[in-house]
Amino acid sequence: MVNSQYLLLVEHLGINQLRGVVGISMGGMQALQWSVSYPNFMDKIVSIIGTPKQSSIDLLFWKIQADLLGNSSKFNQDSTFAIKKAYDLFYLNLMTPTKFSQVVAPSDIGKYMESKYKKMIDPRDYLAMVNAMMQHNIYKASKLLDSEINSVIKAKLLIIVSDTDHIVNPINSIALAERLGSEKHILTGINGHMAAFIQTDEILKKTSIFLQ
Repeated sequence: MVNSQYLLLVEHLGINQLRGVVGISMGGMQALQWSVSYPNFMDKIVSIIGTPKQSSIDLLFWKIQADLLGNSSKFNQDSTFAIKKAYDLFYLNLMTPTKFSQVVAPSDIGKYMESKYKKMIDPRDYLAMVNAMMQHNIYKASKLLDSEINSVIKAKLLIIVSDTDHIVNPINSIALAERLGSEKHILTGINGHMAAFIQTDEILKKTSIFLQ
C-alpha cells in the first residue's frame, strides 16, 4: 500500500519530497511504514492510533475475523453471516464497554448494528484489509530488531495513541516513541479507538504544533 502511494506521488503527481505523512488507524500503521520504506522522503510523520506492529491481542482480534471470512469463502458458503459477525466484533471493540453502554441503549442494539450492516464493504475487501494489518510489522519489513530501528528512521515522529484502545493496542507505539525519543501524546478517557474521531480538537492542536 505504501509502495503504491509512493508511486502515485512520484510518478503521477511529480512530488519528490513531503513535509509530513499523517495517518489514522490503519493509516497510522502506513505512516509508520513510510518511516522505514522511504526514510528520507518526508520530514515528519504523525501516527494517530496506529502501531509499528500488531500486539498479541490485536492479532487475535484480527485472526478471529479473518477465520470467519476465510472459511466462508473456502467452503463456498454465503459470506453475509461471516461479515456481519466480523462487524459485530469490530463495533464491540471500537469503544470501551462503558462508552458503548452510554451510546447504545440495550433496546437499540439490533437497530444500531443494522445501521452498520447497511454500510458493509465487500467481504473480500474486508478480509484483504485484515490480512494486511496482520502482516504489518515495520521491524520485519526493515529486517531489523526493535532495538535497531533508530538506525533507519530519519523523520521526526509524533505518536498519538488512546490508552483505552481495544482495536489497536497502544503498547508498541509507545515503545517505539520511547526508543526513538520521539514526541508522543496519549489520549485518555473512555472513548477507546474512537478517541481519534471524538477528541479531535486535542489531536489537531498537537499535530498543528508538531508540523509547524
